[in-house]
Amino acid sequence: MKAALFLLVLALFSCALASDLEITRANRIYDIQAEFLHFQTNYTFHNKESAQPASSVRIPLEFSKEKISTMRFGAADVKLAHTFDESAMEYIVQLPTPLQPGKSLDLIQFGVAFHMLSFLPKEIAQAEKQYCVLEHHVLLASPYAVKEQTTSVSVHTDNVLSESADIEPHTFLKDQQVLALGPFSEGHGSSEAKFRVHFECNYPFLTASHVVQDARVSHWGTVEFEEHYEIRNSGAKLKGFFSRFDLQRQPYSAPHAVFGVRALLPSYVRNVYYRDEIGNISSSRMNATKHGVELDLVPRFPLFGGWKVPFYIGYQVPLSLFRREDKTILPLRPALFHAAVDSFELRLALPEGARNIEILSDLGDATVERTKTHGFLELLGRPTLVIRTRNVIPALAGHLEMRYSYNPIFMLLKFAIAFGYLLALIALGFASKAVLSWFSLRSHAHSE
Repeated sequence: MKAALFLLVLALFSCALASDLEITRANRIYDIQAEFLHFQTNYTFHNKESAQPASSVRIPLEFSKEKISTMRFGAADVKLAHTFDESAMEYIVQLPTPLQPGKSLDLIQFGVAFHMLSFLPKEIAQAEKQYCVLEHHVLLASPYAVKEQTTSVSVHTDNVLSESADIEPHTFLKDQQVLALGPFSEGHGSSEAKFRVHFECNYPFLTASHVVQDARVSHWGTVEFEEHYEIRNSGAKLKGFFSRFDLQRQPYSAPHAVFGVRALLPSYVRNVYYRDEIGNISSSRMNATKHGVELDLVPRFPLFGGWKVPFYIGYQVPLSLFRREDKTILPLRPALFHAAVDSFELRLALPEGARNIEILSDLGDATVERTKTHGFLELLGRPTLVIRTRNVIPALAGHLEMRYSYNPIFMLLKFAIAFGYLLALIALGFASKAVLSWFSLRSHAHSE
């Protein structure tokens, strides 16, 4: 009974705090970029004259959490810390300074969501155009009163088959390639009202279903990487059969197919290789740029909607590129730079003898498992960090910053083991020779 009364009081207190704050203006911006839906909301919060100072605000979850890759909040060019309330499905954003009564604050929310588009039609022929549909709520869901709000959807095409919304006003600005909704005032329509836009999206939707990156750190001066991919074209599925003759006759007739993939490797990379199980990836190109080394892989058959191919690449990078004083900083992303990565797993094997391993960077929702892996002539095993995360955008991914202690004497461990094996073999050879000599003398004595 006391617990229920406490929860009731807490709920009433939260409602009172919510009623003290209001959103005088909210501007939502959606930018569709293939698999990625970039969204930004500009808020203006106002604290009422009779209210208490507010140290945090609550921002509701706009999309399914399983589809969100990146979420950031900022105010006055300052990144704001935030936590997620699972029970209320809201982000609790800490303000840089408490918002005083009668004052206002501009806050920006930025995020990226995956797989928010559906395809209509779901299947297309090789030379047909591809069309997508985005459907979402018109009005912002918020625990605070919203005095005025607008929404804009950038589709990057003027070929819009249809657009609709449950409430007015809304219009498609063809010259800007933007669907504009609003402005809406408080109490304007139902919170369940939705908009829908059906537009041309005749470009490839490249998705990496699962990526496993194995990294082995050696204090002899290198870091070895091997990355295993399963990529697919997640666009509208191919209807009918593939015709290479039609594709060669009209090379630009299927822009929604994947004709190649690009990996961005670190500078000073060496010993690059790639393999695939079915031999589909047959050619490659490498090009050094100011951002790194671009590796282009070209399959024999382009990937149409629903098609997939597994492959892996490997390379070596000097360890000095990742060392900063006593820290090691590695990119927490795969090398395939333009794909939406559904699932990413990094298996980082540190040198034998590494200890006091400390992760310094904030890994967000990623899970970390500590284990050991054993290789050739490795008796103690390498301390290994297995980091798993979902919905990775390589262009926006962060870094793994860590610190560990290491005694260079362990660098000689393999030589000592190999030398021990060599001595054991020599001793075994002498012992075998002695035994054979003893049997030879004994048989000779019996014969006499």
